Amino acid sequence: MQQYKERAHKAADLTAKQLELDEMMKKNDTWKGALTKADGFVEGFDWPLDDQPKFLEQVGGYPWLCVVRKYAFRYGPAAMPLPGVGCFFVPLTGPLMVTCMKAEGLVGAQINMREAPAFLETPVSKAYKEQGMQTFVVEQNTALWVPFGVLAVPLLTNEDQDTSQAWVLSYFAKELATALPESVWKGILTFNREQFVRHEGKQLWKARCATFECFAKEVGITV
Repeated sequence: MQQYKERAHKAADLTAKQLELDEMMKKNDTWKGALTKADGFVEGFDWPLDDQPKFLEQVGGYPWLCVVRKYAFRYGPAAMPLPGVGCFFVPLTGPLMVTCMKAEGLVGAQINMREAPAFLETPVSKAYKEQGMQTFVVEQNTALWVPFGVLAVPLLTNEDQDTSQAWVLSYFAKELATALPESVWKGILTFNREQFVRHEGKQLWKARCATFECFAKEVGITV
């Protein structure tokens, strides 16, 4: 574990990244949110499965800083890193609501994960909303575990804030991924790969893609 602790965030480093993200949002007032890489990870996590989580030594396995603008519906890989892969979600600048959507319910209804927002606007989504969705209020500096097979949507509703930030760490646990139905994992693979293809020219997404594909190979279910 020591090798990971040596790469934990210093408070000053994380604060500098947060300020950088704030400036990006101020300069781009039409943005509903943004993601940026955080080097290392926040120290002090009690890893639930493994003292040495995989891929933290790779750039593609580093955590993200995620920012959302008030009332913006942010869904998919551009909003939350690697949707469908389990992650820790930690609000940094105030409480955030997080709606968790079960991918299995979408797959069972033959809904492409990319098309989920449009599906939720239809009357036939009522049963899914009742059975496949749950919303949590996550307090500042409190970790929410988002399980494998769940698509998380952060939402800021605090009238006193225009934007809010969170720290997100994907947790690459093979035993949790292989516990998903094969059809669900295949949907998660496809959903994320679409994002990698759209951004294949950007170095950060190349790194994320490389790590994700390493993990997908370990899981052993292919599309």
